[in-house]
Amino acid sequence: MRQAVSCLACLLVASLVSSAAVAQDDGGLAGKCDPALPGLLDDKPDEASNLAAEKLQQDEENPYCHLAAGQGFLLQKNVFWAIRHLQRAVELLKNAEDAAGFQVARLMLCMALFDTGQWKDAVEACKVEQGASPGLAPLFEYHGGIAAFRADLPADAARLLLRAVDGGNASYLDSAAAFRDLAMGALIASQPGVKVGLGGGVYYDTNALMTPGDPLEFGISGDRESFRMATWGSLAIVPRNVGRYQVKANANAYRSFHTATPADELNTTDVGAGLALSRFGLVGDNRFAVQGRYAYRRTWLDGGNTVTMEDSIFPFMESHSVHLGPTFWDSKRNAYSAQYSASYQRFAELVRNGVKHSLALGQELNAVERLQIRLGESGFFVDTTEAYRRYGAGLGLTASYRICEKWSVAAGATGQYERYPDSALYFGVVRTDWMYVTRLELIWTLPKGFSAGLFGAASGRHATVEWLSYDKMEAGLTVSWNGEVEL
Repeated sequence: MRQAVSCLACLLVASLVSSAAVAQDDGGLAGKCDPALPGLLDDKPDEASNLAAEKLQQDEENPYCHLAAGQGFLLQKNVFWAIRHLQRAVELLKNAEDAAGFQVARLMLCMALFDTGQWKDAVEACKVEQGASPGLAPLFEYHGGIAAFRADLPADAARLLLRAVDGGNASYLDSAAAFRDLAMGALIASQPGVKVGLGGGVYYDTNALMTPGDPLEFGISGDRESFRMATWGSLAIVPRNVGRYQVKANANAYRSFHTATPADELNTTDVGAGLALSRFGLVGDNRFAVQGRYAYRRTWLDGGNTVTMEDSIFPFMESHSVHLGPTFWDSKRNAYSAQYSASYQRFAELVRNGVKHSLALGQELNAVERLQIRLGESGFFVDTTEAYRRYGAGLGLTASYRICEKWSVAAGATGQYERYPDSALYFGVVRTDWMYVTRLELIWTLPKGFSAGLFGAASGRHATVEWLSYDKMEAGLTVSWNGEVEL
């Protein structure tokens, strides 16, 4: 790619100095050094650089002779000598009353530095300044954008190359688009590919039936506690980025098994899939994304005619969701997001069917080295039958700290409030729920994408409807593997 760009630079620069479009007379900028130079630069660049050098012996401060000499050396691919003359031409023309000549000298210096791989210097030389002609600006953006990408400045590279593609010349449009995609990929920080995850766990649950007391009080025979095993898997496909757009498709599955009866009636099979389209962009040096996502989910319970009142596996819940919203990343890679969601939910208990509308805010903060904090706030309204129509709010906090290369610890707490204002006729009292979840986990990172976690958790619901209240504790061990194949 670099060799192709180099040859392209030679072809483009060949017309700059001799062009009447950037000159004040018919001889072009080179003609201001010697009338013979424009023709020599077209056919015999070696003779042109020699002639310009002879003229410089007579007048060392002639910027047009430095410019012509630099162009001649550049066309001969003698780039280091070209840089020497072009730097001097830029210095002399900077204070001269020839804005067009100054911009052309800068552009050729930009190209020469680019050609030698002096990326940081090229980024500086290729800056688009006020007063640059519309014909030259895309060339500054093109070379400056690629140089910024090579210098590991993805935000600058993406900004310049997006403009270069929009206003560029067909002769370099393909390479500009290719580097634009590379720059946006670096900015997005998500490599295209196929991502696979597998996992499993063993847990002990002190209240698998989620009852407030002795199950016999509610007509359920059996113990509340149970061991549980679970397995899960996920698949995500991210095709190659198309400019500032990225598409992602994902699917996941989960299956749990309880060892006690009647908790085994709550064995769960859960599957989901989704499709998301994100458009990335820049605000100053910071990036943002606007995403639209569709998600489908379906959950089955095994049943058994004791807890669930169903004697075999049955669909407990199905949902279709649409999520829309932006995410913004600042210079410290902190992320701030807002999301509106609308979800149609269908339950086995038909009275609960409805549409849930929610607005959520999220923050991911890199507080100090190795510590990341995630905050989430949400408010929602569920439009359904009177018994289950409700509104509420939630708040969540998760913190993860990397103790060392292989060990990290994560802690989290979530609280949610729900009020069912029209539920008195159904429940005998206006239902109000307070729910909470807390979790502490120690994670061990293993080679080749494996990890293991040891956790403890407490959760529950406190409701004005007594038989809906419960508390429980869980502890367990999880093992997972994540792999990736780049596209």
